[in-house]
Amino acid sequence: MHDNEPDRDLPPASDVAQSARILVADDDPVICLAIEKVLGSEGMAVRTVADGLTAIDEFRREPPELVLLDVHMPGADGYQTCARMREMGGEDTCPIVIMTASDDAASVQSAFAAGAADFLTKPISWTLLPHRIRFVLRAAADAKRLRESLRRSDLLFATSAEGILIVDVATRRCMDANPALCSMFRYTRDEMRTLDWSALQPCEMYPANLAQFARCVGMDSGRLEAVLMRRKDGVLFHADITHNLIDIDGRRCLAGFFVDVTEKRLADEALMRRASHDVLTGLPNRALLLDRLAQALKQARRRNAHVGLLFIDLDFFKEVNDAHGHAVGDLLLKEVATRLQNELRTEDTVARLGGDEFVVLMPMLDIEAEPCAQLAARIVAAVGATFTIEGHNLNIGASIGIALYPDDADEPAGLLDCADAAMYEAKHAGRGRFQRYSRS
Repeated sequence: MHDNEPDRDLPPASDVAQSARILVADDDPVICLAIEKVLGSEGMAVRTVADGLTAIDEFRREPPELVLLDVHMPGADGYQTCARMREMGGEDTCPIVIMTASDDAASVQSAFAAGAADFLTKPISWTLLPHRIRFVLRAAADAKRLRESLRRSDLLFATSAEGILIVDVATRRCMDANPALCSMFRYTRDEMRTLDWSALQPCEMYPANLAQFARCVGMDSGRLEAVLMRRKDGVLFHADITHNLIDIDGRRCLAGFFVDVTEKRLADEALMRRASHDVLTGLPNRALLLDRLAQALKQARRRNAHVGLLFIDLDFFKEVNDAHGHAVGDLLLKEVATRLQNELRTEDTVARLGGDEFVVLMPMLDIEAEPCAQLAARIVAAVGATFTIEGHNLNIGASIGIALYPDDADEPAGLLDCADAAMYEAKHAGRGRFQRYSRS
């Protein structure tokens, strides 16, 4: 059998070519008939025309899945026909194969310049023709899927609510950023492309930033939580970052997906603070006091030190509250909290247990009761001074009980009970004074 004769015994067509619509334009009716017979036996639907202008009309009327064009045709040659079809369909239309007896460089260049996907020389190898057509159809289908995938990726990149940043691993330069990330950092896309990774974080964290970047590029994927970042205007914010290593045009890149968690972090911190602090005064509450007291006792055991606890109850507060109302009473409690804080050492803690009861924790005392007695005396004087609240001159006092670790108790609840008992002794002794705990 000769190459220019149709092969009647060809392998079955692939799925991509099965029932494919083929448009053939050639002014040689023998060639058209042969192509129709060979490709038709593969299950393809072949239409034939004799000139370029008719081929263009057919292309417009019922777009095929592949076009075979002879170069030399009346009306419009194959190059002109190919170029016109490309104008009508662009890259997403069907592949076009140019057929010609000329296989010189100029002919090949003209074919691809016109938009051809492949080049077929005459005389045609009828054995290879269906394989060649299936190959071109598969390649076109793969290219179309790739273009669609890229379009979807571009759409996701452009519309994602997460900020997306691409960084070159070797240079740490920002290669690209989507609109959400640009908005997050207040930079334009062009500005982002000029920046180094470290420019997106506080300058004082530069060494840590380099170490952090090195850890990220040392793994294929990972997640960083509440990373401190810096906007163009210098404002700092926290971001959760999911990162993956990817290859782009042969370059190793880090793809980061950013979510601004500043508001969430602030909300979480506010919830944690409400769980551990008094809402009215902002002072630590009982739970936080007991936690700090437990830590102070552990530290004192290791260093053979003392811990002091002052239990404070306000004198005559109920009378003020009843006479002037709860609003004035609340303002008075806030003023008391401020005066107490002003008398403390840096390492001391004052907490509000509730009502008009406060406790001061004095950790790491080298000597026993003297610092506690000195602080208690200052507190009695500070609280005993007149308060001016809402135009009212208010006078209250403080009764204070003092307990010491390890003399009086060696665990938090016990030490608190001892200080409470000593406070009642001070009340019974006349108020406006302090009393050291005594077991007798």
